[in-house]
Amino acid sequence: MTATIANRRVAAARLRLDAPASAYFLDPDTGLRLDLLFDFPLPAATLARRATIVKVRSRAWRVASEEDLLRMKRIAQAGRSSPGDAEDIAFLEARLTKRRK
Repeated sequence: MTATIANRRVAAARLRLDAPASAYFLDPDTGLRLDLLFDFPLPAATLARRATIVKVRSRAWRVASEEDLLRMKRIAQAGRSSPGDAEDIAFLEARLTKRRK
């Protein structure tokens, strides 16, 4: 089920009450989607330890490593078979292959 909550306090309360495995935020102006995973499908502490820190404006974000992104995309594809997942997998595999050469 997908739900949109505009109020930050209500959203925080729903996250605590519902304890979802994941959530996402969407910026309607840019179409940028930020996925948050809460210890699923890989432990968040492991992802954070291997993450890259990226600064966007004045904030620092931890972005999962390409290897971890590929693992998560493969898990996602097995569970939902989205065409976007196949494209993301091909992109990540190409980047990793190029980096290893």
